[in-house]
Amino acid sequence: MFCDHCGTANRDEARFCRSCGAPLAPGVSAPGSSLPTREGPPAVPEAVRVALADGFDVVRLLGEGGMGVVYLARERALDRPVAIKVLRAELASDERNVQRFLQEARLAARLRHPNIVSVHAVGSRGAVHYFTMDFVEGSTLDRHARRDGGLVPARTRPILLAIARAVGHAHRQGIVHRDLKPNNVMIDGSGHVFVMDFGLAKPRDSGALTTVGAVVGTPQYMSPEQFDGRGATARSDVYALGLIHFFLLTGEHLVRGETMASMIAQHLSGSVRTRLAADPRVSEADRSLILAMLETDPQRRPTSMEALLPALESAAHSGPSPDSPTRTPGPGTGFVPERQASTPASPMRRRARERIQALLKKRDDEKK
Repeated sequence: MFCDHCGTANRDEARFCRSCGAPLAPGVSAPGSSLPTREGPPAVPEAVRVALADGFDVVRLLGEGGMGVVYLARERALDRPVAIKVLRAELASDERNVQRFLQEARLAARLRHPNIVSVHAVGSRGAVHYFTMDFVEGSTLDRHARRDGGLVPARTRPILLAIARAVGHAHRQGIVHRDLKPNNVMIDGSGHVFVMDFGLAKPRDSGALTTVGAVVGTPQYMSPEQFDGRGATARSDVYALGLIHFFLLTGEHLVRGETMASMIAQHLSGSVRTRLAADPRVSEADRSLILAMLETDPQRRPTSMEALLPALESAAHSGPSPDSPTRTPGPGTGFVPERQASTPASPMRRRARERIQALLKKRDDEKK
């Protein structure tokens, strides 16, 4: 059985994920997974069908998360497929859960970007609280990279660019994602990248819906400051992108462990950086960039997603470096990077590039 939160494989009889501790829904695979389950996909609850019947034909389950269940449906008025996220019935009686769920819809609705799944509408029908969004027919980044055993850098960098631009847009709207991971990124059949699931996102400087001292996120992709009580910032999302970068190149999580405590220790001690530095599958150019993103102290990381763009753009247009792995894309991967016309770097981009180069030089000088 696969965990909906982090994608970790667990024993069929397990009730909680061995990696992140999330409850496991029996008989359900991770979203986007084609692996069989013991009981098959559960039927759409009659209460959901009835509550949404005036506007939607609910077709089937797409996936489940900690707070919501996502269904594929046909919106009758516009005759189009949509994804509908419904608050779990067992959580709907608590007004705090309802408000947290509605906050996800409100935050996501503020974001209009080609690489972010758009929210269309939000509503309630009795005890059924829901919102509708774009239906993306494709696979999660987790499945995409695992299927090929990692991707060559030429395919990795356009994906990272799309994620950085999408999350950078959210940051400019004052929103921190807080749960960036491969399972929260989709790639459709034409290779377009979408960031989704802002269920743990929050406006900066707002903790109204987060319990004091609570740890939220997926342990394999959380930053050190999210564990030690300092809270998440835009640099926390930068840290998560560094972990995603490694996963794309190798098809493996950089942080691994049997318990949550062991994974937390890896983040806080900085041993993730040691493991990365010793991994021969990662080229020197990629390693330098990932190490900068994975600084344990957030003040030493690139300041924002925008600060990363010059390095990612330069790498994306230069093609694979000579010491890059020589794996070739597997058949049916569905990813075709779009070529973009190169433009002269703006003064802001040049300053950002200089800042990240200074950051890398400072780190190298301290090692000597």
